[in-house]
Amino acid sequence: MTGSESQRVLVVDDDRDSAELTALVLGGAGLQVAKAHSGQEALEAIHSLSPHLVLLDINMDDMDGWETLTLLRADEGTRDLPVAMFSVRFDLREKLQGIQLGATDYITKPFVQDDLIRRVHRLLKRPRG
Repeated sequence: MTGSESQRVLVVDDDRDSAELTALVLGGAGLQVAKAHSGQEALEAIHSLSPHLVLLDINMDDMDGWETLTLLRADEGTRDLPVAMFSVRFDLREKLQGIQLGATDYITKPFVQDDLIRRVHRLLKRPRG
C-alpha cells in the first residue's frame, strides 16, 4: 500500500449526493474514504475507523457540525484529529467560529476538485498535536 492509500478520510454530510461526490473525488486521488450522514454516525465511525482526517459538513439536521466538532475536541482520543469544516457558503464569522472551536480548515462547496485534493493532502501531512 502506498502512503496515500493508507490515509483514511471520513466525509460527513447529510446530503448523500454531496457525500458521494466528495468520496468519489478523494477515492480517485488514492485515498480510502468512508462516509457518514449525521453527526452521530460520524462519532461512531471515527471511533471504529480511526480516520486521519474528517471533512465535516456544518449544516446537518440531527447534530450540526459545530456540535460534532465540539464533542470531538472534548474527547482526548479525538482532540488532535484534523477536521475541515465543509459549507456551501463562505461566511467569515463561520470560519472564525470554526477556528475558535478547533477546526483545522474551512472548505466551501461546491469545491474545485484539484483544490480539494491539494488541501486534503496538505491536511494529512500536517503534524498532529
